[in-house]
Amino acid sequence: MTTVTLNPGYFSSRSALDWGFALLALLGTVFAFTRYQHAMDVYEQAILIGSLPAAVWLAWFWRPLRTLMLVVTGLSLLAIYLYQGDLARAEQVFWLKYFLSSQSAILWMSMLFFISTVFYWAGIFIRGQADAMESLGSRMAWVAVGLALIGTWCAGTKATSWGLISVTSR
Repeated sequence: MTTVTLNPGYFSSRSALDWGFALLALLGTVFAFTRYQHAMDVYEQAILIGSLPAAVWLAWFWRPLRTLMLVVTGLSLLAIYLYQGDLARAEQVFWLKYFLSSQSAILWMSMLFFISTVFYWAGIFIRGQADAMESLGSRMAWVAVGLALIGTWCAGTKATSWGLISVTSR
């Protein structure tokens, strides 16, 4: 009698968090497509649909990127909520003025990349504290990347052209 050993299937090795992220990404894609389809041309629609499997694949095989995508999505939605349809609120609301508006987020990104580089260099030259310095440098670089994505998304023309934020002159 011979025993046949089967390898687990590709999809069966995915965790509940993997499937949860895939479901959230699918729901977000469907929502964006149904709500803003009128504002997108065929290329933007193809990019939106094509980005779904790419985002899920990246999240499944590079787990820290899943966290980054969720945090960036959450903070971008918070920024949209804080704008309440008026771009002028970027100068009035604390979180927009100092952290989440495009200019603030990009400013913080630039500063954090610089600080991250300093910590990486300190990790090279300071014996005994190298692990702590490099860890701080890595964390600051992740936060800087997140702020770069938030800042570029909030500054993008899609936020205004899709009607999420109205541009009013005062």
